[in-house]
Amino acid sequence: MLHLGFHKVQCSGRLFLHYINDIAQSLTSTVWLFADDTMIYMAIKNDQDAKTLQNDLNLLCEWESKWMMEFRPDKCEILSITKKKHPITYPYQLHGQHLKHCNYAKYLGINISKDMRWTRHIDTITAKANSKLGFVKRNININNRAVKAQAYKSLVRPVLEYSQAVWDPYTASDTQQLESVQLRAARFTMNRYRKTSSVGAMLAELNWESLASRRHTARLVLFHKIHYGLVAVNMSLELKCNSRPTRTENSLAYHIPASSVDYQKNSFFYRTVRDWNCLPDEAVHTSTPEHFRDCILP
Repeated sequence: MLHLGFHKVQCSGRLFLHYINDIAQSLTSTVWLFADDTMIYMAIKNDQDAKTLQNDLNLLCEWESKWMMEFRPDKCEILSITKKKHPITYPYQLHGQHLKHCNYAKYLGINISKDMRWTRHIDTITAKANSKLGFVKRNININNRAVKAQAYKSLVRPVLEYSQAVWDPYTASDTQQLESVQLRAARFTMNRYRKTSSVGAMLAELNWESLASRRHTARLVLFHKIHYGLVAVNMSLELKCNSRPTRTENSLAYHIPASSVDYQKNSFFYRTVRDWNCLPDEAVHTSTPEHFRDCILP
């Protein structure tokens, strides 16, 4: 994955998108554009693939020269996502300057690591959420549960839930780290700081479901939208509708390929399909996300 940085251009967002819309026409790599943030990526299986990616970089240099744009090599990063002990390395260049390889990269607010673990991202967002919770505590001095709860839901929880369906962790340590922020928020909201006070009872009284449960719902809602073509996400080629679902599966169940690799078994599609297959027919056959959400909420 190659993260490219444009030199800042002063023009309206819509005009800028029209101006760079043809950037991917001659490239072999896949290109994602978001405002002035550009990412290109491809599977590197051999040295020839690496040379193909370098050729795409050369084509980008020709494109920017033609349209009087400017890439910033110092803001470009190479991230190799792999589990191989000895991955293919290549000295990629842009403008004759070697691009730096990194162990993680931030793209559209999400920290992506080379091993596809989400620990760094979770460390980052929990630190930010705790900082915001501290701000709320310092500035709300009234003992009003409704106001405190609304402040938490408006300022703190969104930090913990941005794009949560994508990075929902499966390890206990990451899950507990996220939940700890909400537990502290519950103590603040209820103004109960004694060690003997039950945080579980506070959450029940506040009617706050766990963050893990909310992420579970978010994953299923996203998969529902993918299934019905409501979002532009390609279904994994390995996942196909099961022509002969079991008694415990609904009529729209998917076949899940066998895997012995933890990071694949707990990836979005594999993990969410297991949950999807267990839903009742009433839920999976509704075509509106709102009704679907109502059907699966606990």
